[in-house]
Amino acid sequence: MGTDGVASDRVENASVAPRKRKRLGFWQELPLLIALAVVLAVLIKTFAFQAFVIPSASMESTIMTWDRVMTNKLVYDFRDPHRGEVVVFKRTGGWPELSKPTMPTNPVKRAFKRFGQFVGLAPSGTDFIKRVVGLPGDVVSCCDASDHFLINGQPLDETAYTQGVNTTSSLRLSFTSVTVPKGQLLVMGDNRGDSRDGREFGTIPIDSVVGRAVLVMWPASHWKGLRVPTAVEKFSAPATSALPVAGGLGLVFPIALVRSRRRGRLVRAS
Repeated sequence: MGTDGVASDRVENASVAPRKRKRLGFWQELPLLIALAVVLAVLIKTFAFQAFVIPSASMESTIMTWDRVMTNKLVYDFRDPHRGEVVVFKRTGGWPELSKPTMPTNPVKRAFKRFGQFVGLAPSGTDFIKRVVGLPGDVVSCCDASDHFLINGQPLDETAYTQGVNTTSSLRLSFTSVTVPKGQLLVMGDNRGDSRDGREFGTIPIDSVVGRAVLVMWPASHWKGLRVPTAVEKFSAPATSALPVAGGLGLVFPIALVRSRRRGRLVRAS
């Protein structure tokens, strides 16, 4: 009887033993990994960082034609742009329509081109990149004896990024003076002799800014950070520390909520 009891226990224990989960093979896991990568890429691009390709010479020699830059899309959810920062923004107001890239008729090539635009390997045809010169309330005028812009009557030394060449006073645009309205920015290209910008098209709403360009990431020989020169920082508003950027989905959704509330306040204020 004791022997039967032991055998019975063994049978009963065997019946409740957990089964080992069958591990998926590589080819079964691959579609899931690709889907996860796409979702994360969309979330990062939408809320955190985005790459852009620069198809023009308007920012040379800070950013060369066809350079790729990385843009921080979070920073301006916590503060407004500072003078001297390079920003990417959507077309607005009197700014001209950009010539949109032609799309291939072949559906495969078209898909690859759209993917290239998505990840910043091809120009989108809808975004501009310039440097912030005038902040809300500034009176920006041209120019002193050294051809420097005057910000509220004080000369702004931009030689660190214009390479000492500021052709504004001789431009056909005859730019003289502008008072930057509340909620707006005056932006210009670093290549002042070959940039159509705020001198011609006027100011842009802060709300049109996509993010701050922080890094030239490609080609590798052009790699550098896009910092604000010391000579320009003295004109900037006191820096407001943005919250540290942490990876993961836990950060994305609170940021989305902040963005939504901020947009709502802007709409109501208008």
